[in-house]
Amino acid sequence: MKLVAIDLDGTLLNSQHEISDADKTALNKLSERKIEVVIATGRSVLSGKAIFRYLGINGYLIALNGSYLTKVVAGEEIGAAQKSFVENRQVKKAFELSMEAEVTFIANSEKRSDRVVRQDIDQLVQEFQTQRKDLVNISVEEMRRKLDKNRDSYLKVAFTDKNVERLKNLRKELHDQGIKTIFSDEFYIELLPENVNKGTALKKLCEKLGISMAEVVAIGDQENDLEMLKNSGIGIAMGNAEPQVKRAAVYETATNDQSGVAQALAKFF
Repeated sequence: MKLVAIDLDGTLLNSQHEISDADKTALNKLSERKIEVVIATGRSVLSGKAIFRYLGINGYLIALNGSYLTKVVAGEEIGAAQKSFVENRQVKKAFELSMEAEVTFIANSEKRSDRVVRQDIDQLVQEFQTQRKDLVNISVEEMRRKLDKNRDSYLKVAFTDKNVERLKNLRKELHDQGIKTIFSDEFYIELLPENVNKGTALKKLCEKLGISMAEVVAIGDQENDLEMLKNSGIGIAMGNAEPQVKRAAVYETATNDQSGVAQALAKFF
């Protein structure tokens, strides 16, 4: 196997959003052996680069669930990134539906994420969301003004709420309007550019590197990891993964709180 693609939340990151020493050591050993390391996440570009800096290795970053692909060396991007944008008309419709449903809305661009909070601040279920420098709270009116400029400028849109039923209802309303979403976390659904996901981004990267998808190990836990796992030579589900992810995988490792990534890498590398 020549490449490993790893999700972050629920996979490489434990319940405290930290990377275990075992997982960090395992990835450093892979890098030393010249195995390509890919971080494939729904998180922002800045967040993804920070992970590489913490690990102290170089590799490739698939950010925003496949909308952004770049190479990271010494914690910084090298060369031109590949980007895909959500159609503005879809963003506008999704925004209005999320406001009606009173669900928090986050629109991600390359260096900034615009958020309109519809519930109390304690509805923001991932604490890193309150610490990010690129995350900016704006009003409903300001978001409408930005969207009225009528240009494709967002790479991904997310909707978040601790009330999962509220999210599921919003997802159905979006689907009824022809807008497809995926669950990237228990409390997050996300809208991506058409025909874009972690799997398609990973395939593009492998073509660029001259690596067959059969030579790829992919590790994940959520619905947004499915294409990546299904199209890789070895798809691995975390012990804490969603049932549909476990069914799609060829191997199940330990949970993210048990250094499941290190366990999987020890088995296949």
